[in-house]
Amino acid sequence: MKHLRYLALPIIATLLVLPVSSMAQDKQSTNQWKNRKSRMVYSGSGFSRKRRDTIDAVDTIYTTSATTNGLMFSCIGNYFTVTASVEPQNFQANFNKSTKRRRNRYLDYKIDDGDKMALGVWTYLSSLSALSSQKRSQAAKLYNAVIRRQKVTLYIMGKKPIVLDLPKPNRAFAEFGSACGLGTLAEKK
Repeated sequence: MKHLRYLALPIIATLLVLPVSSMAQDKQSTNQWKNRKSRMVYSGSGFSRKRRDTIDAVDTIYTTSATTNGLMFSCIGNYFTVTASVEPQNFQANFNKSTKRRRNRYLDYKIDDGDKMALGVWTYLSSLSALSSQKRSQAAKLYNAVIRRQKVTLYIMGKKPIVLDLPKPNRAFAEFGSACGLGTLAEKK
């Protein structure tokens, strides 16, 4: 019986330590980059006859935190774009949502504690509470900020500043966007 008491002490100590280390792991993994691959089919009268029924590969990477503002980068065919959340949201849950109400918004941004700079006109998707870039250069600036581990704050007239929670690049981030000339698997031209 005495021996069982001495055997129980290391087991209890281990049980007390495990939750603390697993909580630390959970905190680290709450926000990370996750990828999703799919296809886009163009159909309907909104597309030219040449474009109709063509299929483009879609490579998407997004931040996984549903409690902070994040980004979603997309490479559709060879078109590179980014979507920024205006309010905290779960990007994965919003993949199948669509929006008809779109407005243009002028966006400024700040990298680290630098000066506020223009980021140009973006499309505001009100039902998704998100902003979508209109130019590759806009997406590239935010993509480079992620790689450099810089703090990014977005500014929209009439709204409070949006501080983006950008996790450090992981393997999924590094392998993203090969068709757009990005990442470690980029198609060399």
